[in-house]
Amino acid sequence: MTDRFKVSTWVSSVAFATLATATALASPRFDVTSEDASFTSAELRTQVSNHKAVHAAGDSVSVMVAYSNASYVSARVPAWLADASSPDLSFLRVTRDGIELPYQGAIAKRVAIEKQAHIELQPGESFSVSYNLERAFDLSAGGAYEVSFVGSETHMLGGRSFDSMPAALFVEADASRALAFGSRHSDEKLGASSYAASCSASQQSGLATALNSAVAYANDAVAYLAAPPSSTKTRYVTWFGAVTTSRWNTVKTHFANIKSTFDTQNMSFDCGCTDAGTFAYVYPTQPYKVYLCGAFWSAPNTGTDSRAGTLVHETSHFNVVAGTADNVYGQAGAKRLAISNPKKAINNADSHEYFAENTPFQN
Repeated sequence: MTDRFKVSTWVSSVAFATLATATALASPRFDVTSEDASFTSAELRTQVSNHKAVHAAGDSVSVMVAYSNASYVSARVPAWLADASSPDLSFLRVTRDGIELPYQGAIAKRVAIEKQAHIELQPGESFSVSYNLERAFDLSAGGAYEVSFVGSETHMLGGRSFDSMPAALFVEADASRALAFGSRHSDEKLGASSYAASCSASQQSGLATALNSAVAYANDAVAYLAAPPSSTKTRYVTWFGAVTTSRWNTVKTHFANIKSTFDTQNMSFDCGCTDAGTFAYVYPTQPYKVYLCGAFWSAPNTGTDSRAGTLVHETSHFNVVAGTADNVYGQAGAKRLAISNPKKAINNADSHEYFAENTPFQN
C-alpha cells in the first residue's frame, strides 16, 4: 500500500509514514491546534461506496469512505481517519444478511482529540479513503454484506459526525480468506510478561514499572467498588455517572477481571508502533497482547493519561475482560459522557482509566 494523497500542500505535515490509497477530492489542510469555537457547529457527513458490487473468491474486499464538510464553517477531522493502513477500523459496521459481524480489528487509545493532528475541511470540501475490510472482519463465509460508517464525537474537533447509509456488496465464500491483521513479532519470554523483539531493554524496564503500577491501580479500584453503591461516591459519579446497582456491579466486574488479568495472565507487549498521536492499541479478540505506540513512551508512569493507566485502558478492551469501546477520548469527554449517557460511560475505556488513575484524587 504505497499510494499517497494527491494534494502536496498538506502531505508533508501528516504524522503518518504512509497514507495508503487515500485520495483527496478537494484541498483539506493538516493542522495541529487547540479547540476553537468557530468549529463547534461543523457537520461531517460520510458516504460509503463499494469498489465493485461482486467480489470473487480471492479478491481483496475494500470500501471507499468519503468525508464531507456539510456545514458553513470549517471542520477539523482527526488525521488518523485518513490513514488507510491503520489497524483500527472500529468506525465501520459490517452486517451479513442483516446480522452484524463481530469486529475483529484493533482498538487504539489516542491522545485527546484537541491534541491530535487534524485535516481542516473548508465548507463543501471532502476527501476519500479506501479501507480493506479483511483486516477487521471475517468475510470467509461469503454472502450479502452491508457496510456503514458509525459516527462518533471522536471523529470531530467539536461539531458532529453522522452515521452513513450502508453500501451493499456481495462476497463469494472463500475458506482460505484470512484476516489480514498487523505484523507479528516473535516474543522473548521474560517471566510473567513477554516482549517482542521491537522492545528495547529500557522499554522493557519501563513496562515492568508501568505494569506494577497498573496492578496497584486495579487493586485500588476493586477495593473501592467492594463498598455498597452510593451516590455520595464522587469518584464513581464523575467517570460513570448516576449510580444504579446494575451499573455499579458492571464496573465492579470489569475491574475484577482487569485485576485477575494482571494477576494471572501472561501479558505480551509489542513496541513497534511509533505514532506520536497514539498511546497503544489491542485486538479485543486476541488477549493479552498490547501494541505500544509513541505517546505511551512520552507519558508519565502514573497520573492522568499515564503508562499505568494506559495498560488498564487497553486491558479493558479485551472481550474476555470487559469488552470496552472508545466512545470518547480525554477527561473532558469522559466527564461529559458520564452525565449524558452513563450506559455508554460504563463501556468506555478512558472512563475506566481515569477512574483507576483518580487524578485529581476523589473519594
